[in-house]
Amino acid sequence: MKLRILGFLLCFVPLIAVADLKLTNRVTIQGHNSENTVLSKNGMLRIDNGATPAATSVIIDCAGHRMIQLNNIGRRYLVTGMPAADTLADGSSQAAGTVMLNINRQDTGERQSFFGYKARHIKTMATTEGGSGACADNLHIATDGWYIDAPITASCSSAEREILVRSLEAHHCEDRVLTKTSGVETLGIPVLIETKATNSSGAEFDVRQETANIEVDTLDPALFAPPRDYTEVASYRDLIAPQNSTIGAQAIPNSGPNFPPVTKAGPNENGKGVVAGATHATTNQKSGVLKIGITQVTSSTDQSFSVEGLQQELANQINFLGGRAVILPADPNDRDAANEQAKQQGCDYVIFTEITDFRTASVGQKLGRVLNRGGLGGVGGNGNGRVEIVANVKVFQPDVFTPALDGTTNFRGNDVANTAAGLMHTEARTVMLNLKKLQGQK
Repeated sequence: MKLRILGFLLCFVPLIAVADLKLTNRVTIQGHNSENTVLSKNGMLRIDNGATPAATSVIIDCAGHRMIQLNNIGRRYLVTGMPAADTLADGSSQAAGTVMLNINRQDTGERQSFFGYKARHIKTMATTEGGSGACADNLHIATDGWYIDAPITASCSSAEREILVRSLEAHHCEDRVLTKTSGVETLGIPVLIETKATNSSGAEFDVRQETANIEVDTLDPALFAPPRDYTEVASYRDLIAPQNSTIGAQAIPNSGPNFPPVTKAGPNENGKGVVAGATHATTNQKSGVLKIGITQVTSSTDQSFSVEGLQQELANQINFLGGRAVILPADPNDRDAANEQAKQQGCDYVIFTEITDFRTASVGQKLGRVLNRGGLGGVGGNGNGRVEIVANVKVFQPDVFTPALDGTTNFRGNDVANTAAGLMHTEARTVMLNLKKLQGQK
């Protein structure tokens, strides 16, 4: 959930429109695709992640300077502050023990129509300087966006400042943050935005968001407050804990972005299953058994395809091949929550599987060749089969943003059920083979 919050802050925090609005957006965060719905009413924002009903939601109360995160499955919520920004007057000097955030927004003069509204093209550059000890991280955020104009009723502190503040909190930094803004004062509502954040180590955090639809609607005020039957918790860990866990055990403070260590490898792009830099220590080194978290399988195919039972099938195959599978109940579209649950369960890795292609052919027809991007290299089944299923597979260490494995796997068979099961078998085999290779390199 934390990663999604950061993407949301980059795209929506600066301002809110006066009319009740409903926006549907396509979002890509660190290469992970999803959709969200954003509601705006009377200086309040609500973002619902993924399918309806959403597993997680975030409410932004700009006037109250607070953010409310909702776990709609566990029926819990967490409130964190969003203090107003301290600004640095022109000509003033920066005192010791402070981090300076410089934000410059420039209107390129280009205009384009989105949903019948005229949008401005604005580029934003934000950099930090100063800070003591762990606070000196020199964050760099570049944003290229299109914004439509709308009357404003409320304004939060800048998205860049919220990103910086939460990053400093993650490093237990207590330095004061001062903000200096130049150029365009009012952005508007973002309809297309691309952002890249880089820290002093060179690690990157990428967000792309495109609005697919805008509706003017009358929204229920109750949507912008925690439901009465939800329980307030004190930490992010308690918020996303599984429903059968003990709330309050080993609570950790809510934190912001944790940039990945510099590995100089990045996501695999050579079709050979190259590791993207693993630093997480295996929890079962004595026994040699890898503990692997399995998230619910998702599907982005246009055709109707049921993923029911595939998570358990994959877990069974991981166990059969000598691993120790752990079923993770977290929303698979909320990568942070899934990774946090994997950490709590002591997992070495966590698997995310998305069905990206599902093809069938009638008797006598041949399925066209499906291009494989590589990475895992898992291919199986009967080459003459009438059903083909393709999946994108990403394998993460719970505390690392960059995937250890990233690629596609596909399977061809004569009926949907057996082809889906075969795909899970192929995925389990190729994942376990590559992970064992990784362990042998340590």
